Amino acid sequence: MFGKRALALMAAAALAMAVSTAPAAGAPLSPVADRYEPGDEATLVGYVTPPPDSWEAAGPYMAFFREAGPLSSSVRIGPLDVAEVDTRAGPALRVSLAFRIPPDAAPGYYEVPICDRTCTGGLGDLTGSHPLNVGADPVGPIVREWARNEPEIANLAPDALVSGPGFQATAAELRATAMVTTTAVTPVTVAPPVPPTATATEPTVATLAPAAPPPAATAEGNGWNVVLGMGLALACTGAVLAALRDDPGVPVRA
Repeated sequence: MFGKRALALMAAAALAMAVSTAPAAGAPLSPVADRYEPGDEATLVGYVTPPPDSWEAAGPYMAFFREAGPLSSSVRIGPLDVAEVDTRAGPALRVSLAFRIPPDAAPGYYEVPICDRTCTGGLGDLTGSHPLNVGADPVGPIVREWARNEPEIANLAPDALVSGPGFQATAAELRATAMVTTTAVTPVTVAPPVPPTATATEPTVATLAPAAPPPAATAEGNGWNVVLGMGLALACTGAVLAALRDDPGVPVRA
């Protein structure tokens, strides 16, 4: 029978073997910065094709930090963030990891292997990372296999290379393209004309001037009227008497 110490050693050896023997092919996690210093916050991003089987069942997926080389010891640095996304090439899994590099890490080249919950497999074709340069300059350029709309492109150096299906460009070129394609023309909103406010209008009443009174009769005019009236009365009376005088059937008193 094995003792507890022997079992612990065997488990550690199995974990190291599972991590160290992960195949090197496949899409790697890529660091945002070309170089980090001990104690820096590092961010890595990768894209993989969704596996045919359910990938959630084998999670959570763990990441480890170790010096480059299969015989180095590994330190678990945390679970991976995995999200299903749509890219121009089709659906994919975006895998990301943010962690603090150990402050006591010696300058050199490190890597971030990953494994599933039982450390018996990986996540699709994501098997590890590009070299993580700690306290040292990269040996060569890092080509990040990301989608065009990866948010971390905003944090890359201008001359950092990004590659994907059908394209390879610098971060500066991709940022310029994104600005052109996502800048929307702000429509000018024209407010509809405001109708005039209806106000109560009093009807216009025509003002009629009072009728002018007839001209006042004068004393002289009144006298002439009396004389004319008497003359007409006498004439009428004379005509009547003459008519009666000519009629034999009517007795007329002289």
